[in-house]
Amino acid sequence: MGMELQPPTCVDHYADLGVSPDASTQEIRRAFYKLAKETHPDKNNNESTHTPRFRKAQEAYECLSDATRRQVYDLSYPSIRAEWAHYHRHTSAHDIHNTNANEPWTTNWSHLSEEERRYEAQRQRIEDFRRRMEDSLKRMQESRRMMEDNRRKMAGCNRTIDDFFTRWQSLQFPFMGAMRL
Repeated sequence: MGMELQPPTCVDHYADLGVSPDASTQEIRRAFYKLAKETHPDKNNNESTHTPRFRKAQEAYECLSDATRRQVYDLSYPSIRAEWAHYHRHTSAHDIHNTNANEPWTTNWSHLSEEERRYEAQRQRIEDFRRRMEDSLKRMQESRRMMEDNRRKMAGCNRTIDDFFTRWQSLQFPFMGAMRL
């Protein structure tokens, strides 16, 4: 059995707060306060399910509300975002395949948003195109090998015909000497 893909260890603070990377400080504050109201343990009778979400939101707000920490975080954010995109791409591609034993070839996209469906359809078209191009390349390489083999055989055949003609000519017309066409 294969190893499961683990989520990245880096934290995506923008995703934790549900804001875009170009969000203003006020937007970040509003998003944090909204999440704090929803997930603060005191507001939710100390439910343990909300505590980790609140801690993540609090950590994100602390990082993004401080201008210098945000600048440092923003420098590494493209790589963080790429890691999370890679993780989501592979987990969503793994999860969308239907586990129905009667129809294993079908794909269940019902849980995906419209944008994710378009992305997945585009990804499949690109993958199909890549496979077709690889097959075409293999066929072209095989044709090239066959043509080179035929060329070598023809070159050997031409030498044999030339040698035969030269010998025949010298036997038939010994007085003329070797002639080349």
